[in-house]
Amino acid sequence: MLLSLVACGEKTPATNDENTTPSSQQTEDPGQQEQTQPDSKQNEKADDLTTVEGFMKAFGITEDDMKCAKFTRIDKTSYDIDSGKIIEIGSYISEAMTDEEVRAWIEKIITKLDSLSDDGKIMTYGDGELTLDYMMAKSMKVASGSYIYKGKEVAMAITVLPGELDNENPDYAMPACTLSLEFKK
Repeated sequence: MLLSLVACGEKTPATNDENTTPSSQQTEDPGQQEQTQPDSKQNEKADDLTTVEGFMKAFGITEDDMKCAKFTRIDKTSYDIDSGKIIEIGSYISEAMTDEEVRAWIEKIITKLDSLSDDGKIMTYGDGELTLDYMMAKSMKVASGSYIYKGKEVAMAITVLPGELDNENPDYAMPACTLSLEFKK
């Protein structure tokens, strides 16, 4: 009788382990498959650099990040002719921006790119870390550099020309605030 109780006692945990292991595996596998497939589809969409929306998504930028004072629209300003991939987007304005408005937009963009950077830094070429003071000291308000985003190096350039206005013919209008982003190979 003792032997049968011991035998039953040994089988019960083994049976429970056998029952829980396959059901755990079955529960985990579909979940893993479901998570993997949407991520793959999202990555494919994120890599579409031929549209402004795809460009912003690929680099983690939103329309709100690009909006500046007296904002009218966001559009591509530079792209690769062969591939059609956008390299730069710009924010267009209806009236000239003040120095304070320029400062606010630059600070917003630098803060956003810092937050996206894997190490929290944007490095300018040869001049150390990009800061608002650095940008405001430049007469053209242009800075270029790079940062690491999702393990890849991104070449970056920020330009602000606060007097460029969105005129009646959008094809000839110049953006007031531009952000150039390109994954380095």
